[in-house]
Amino acid sequence: MEGNVVTKNKYDASGNDVTEEVDEEGYVAKKNYDAVGNLLSEYDKKGNKKEYTYD
Repeated sequence: MEGNVVTKNKYDASGNDVTEEVDEEGYVAKKNYDAVGNLLSEYDKKGNKKEYTYD
């Protein structure tokens, strides 16, 4: 994301970290992490989702 970006750190209903970045046009990119900090999923500013799994 370019320009002015606001980063918000939140928690989901399970207590896992959720990071949101909002750019100056209002687009939101979001990353969801599990309890040990592994990235589970991320959404880009167009709403496209990537999911990650770990062994």
